[in-house]
Amino acid sequence: MTAIALMFAVNITAYAQFAGGAGTRQNPYQIATVEQLVQLATYVNVADTNYNNKIYILQNDLDLNVEPYNTGKGWIPIGKLVTWGNQQPFKGVFNGNHKKITGLYINDTALNFAGLFGLLAEGATVRGIGLENVNIVARDYVGGVVGFVFTGEVRSSHTTGRIEGRQWVGGIVGGTDVTEIALCYSTANVSGSGLLGGIAGDVNENSHLSDCYSTGNVTGIHDMVGGIAGRVSHESSLSRSYATGTISGRWEVGGIAGVLAFDNTLSNCVALNLRVTETGGTDEVGRVAGANHESTLANNAAFINMRNKDNNTTWNNKGADEIDGADITSQTIITDGSLGGRFGAPIWTVENGKLPGLLDSTVDIPKHLHEQMTSIRTVSDNMVVRVYPNPTQGELRITNYELGIGNDNIGANPRLLSEVEVRVRSITIYDISGRFVGVYYLRSAVETTIDISHLPTGIYFLKIGDEMVKVVKN
Repeated sequence: MTAIALMFAVNITAYAQFAGGAGTRQNPYQIATVEQLVQLATYVNVADTNYNNKIYILQNDLDLNVEPYNTGKGWIPIGKLVTWGNQQPFKGVFNGNHKKITGLYINDTALNFAGLFGLLAEGATVRGIGLENVNIVARDYVGGVVGFVFTGEVRSSHTTGRIEGRQWVGGIVGGTDVTEIALCYSTANVSGSGLLGGIAGDVNENSHLSDCYSTGNVTGIHDMVGGIAGRVSHESSLSRSYATGTISGRWEVGGIAGVLAFDNTLSNCVALNLRVTETGGTDEVGRVAGANHESTLANNAAFINMRNKDNNTTWNNKGADEIDGADITSQTIITDGSLGGRFGAPIWTVENGKLPGLLDSTVDIPKHLHEQMTSIRTVSDNMVVRVYPNPTQGELRITNYELGIGNDNIGANPRLLSEVEVRVRSITIYDISGRFVGVYYLRSAVETTIDISHLPTGIYFLKIGDEMVKVVKN
């Protein structure tokens, strides 16, 4: 067979294994079926150099909840490590094309490097893939998208479901060296022994994680447990990310990162967790970071009502550049979708009454972040606002506020309000999601009656001065 004929035969074989393409940037191999995804894993796992460094694009949503991939040990990851000297990593580009793979199942407690991909290396990239309803139980280096990345990147991907391992376990990536993780989110619950994170178990050796969020719980038996990353170490960074789940471990437990170890930066993050607890009896726990060793924290915040192991809200290291972060209230969370200006366009989608989101969507605010708005609060040092009847069928009477000088330009006959100290001039109403409903301008310095009978039944918040009052409309 001539060289030209042999080349033609090889190309025909490759084309037959996939839905089309040539593995190039201009014409990537097309994966349209589960069988073609399995074929990619087969090529990579036998170190076939004709395929493991090519470019692939996913053409369709795929369902892995079918035999034999949902029984026994389940899915065999793409890329593996036999020994540290014998590796078969994926080295190419996998473009998920914003498609979804559902039902990824792995049940092998002896398996290291587990996920849709087991091992990426040499600049490999995985982007734009959604993995939903994953159910993964493995050993070390376990992630929903990839178990371990050595020089590469994971972008614009998400996971839902359950991920369990021993160490180096994350909702997106188990562990990293020299890696970029960005624009990812996970709602998966993560559990194991240690080095656990809602996005990444370990962000290590000049790796960088940015613009991610996690809403799942992270539960560890031992140390280095965080809402986003279990550990950030050796000249790495974590920025512009938030977490809302419950985080627990024995020590080095944080709402964003379990521990910062040696020349790292954690910045512009917000810990919105319901609870962060350690069971080891140490002080290595924090609302933002559990422990800080020779690293920098900058402009971070944490939910003011976050609970600790004693079920109270006492935290001793508050401050934007400290491990407990600066306080952020329910009022700010609900009425400022950027969370204090930390999240915004073009990367984040922001809407007041929602948490920031990715891919042109926002995130519903979890119930616990409304916790602070459950009682009438003081508007000034000497007065407490009264709002009654509450619950109401429609009419609300509001007293004990203080009006001030200002132009009342509402109505047919604008007038100057009575000359008392400026305090409160209007009442703004938001629904339970923080969306603006309406505003009422105050005309009396003694008492105001407003009518909300036109509003649907539900819970609303009245912003009076700098405080909020919860109202139930029946």
